[in-house]
Formats: sequence, structure tokens, C-alpha cells
Amino acid sequence: MSESSKVTLSVEELINLTAHAATQEQLNDTRKELDQKIEAVRHDLSDKIEAVRNELKSDIQGVRNELKSDIQGVRNEVSSLKNLIIATAFAMIATVAGAAFWVGSHITA
Repeated sequence: MSESSKVTLSVEELINLTAHAATQEQLNDTRKELDQKIEAVRHDLSDKIEAVRNELKSDIQGVRNELKSDIQGVRNEVSSLKNLIIATAFAMIATVAGAAFWVGSHITA
């Protein structure tokens, strides 16, 4: 080997280089560990979000069903009231017609 291609390191530089390599390996290991933990948290959150979404869908469907039932009940009550009003109006018309007939028959007599 020629003198120009030799690299001479002091003991301190060699220790620093080794420490740097060890630190880099630790950083890589830490990065991998953090990536795994992040993925685990992401998966856990995804499952929890899906569970909440399903629960909300179920709750919303329950509210819809209750509202449909309530609306149908109101429609039935309105229909009953409408029928009662029609029957009352018919009875009033019959009463007025009967009264008019009675008055008419007594006036000519």
C-alpha cells in the first residue's frame, strides 16, 4: 500500500466511529420499534373507530325506527280525529236537516 492510501485513526477517533455505528444501530432499532408501536396503535384505533361507527349506526337506526313509529302514531291519531270531525259534521248536518224539516212541517200546519 502506498502512503497516500493509508488512513490513520487515533484511538479516540476509532472509539467515536464505533460509538457512532452503535448509536446508528440503536436509532434504527428504536425507529423499527416505534414504527411497530405506531402500527399497533393505528390498528387499535381503527378497530375502535369501526366499533364506534357501528354503534352509532345502530343508535341512528333505532332513533329512525322510533321516529317512524311515532309518526305513524300521529298519523293514526290525525286520521281518527278527521273521522270524528267528519262524523260530527254529518251528525250536525242531519240534525239541522231534521230540525229544518220539523220546523217546515210545523209552519205549514
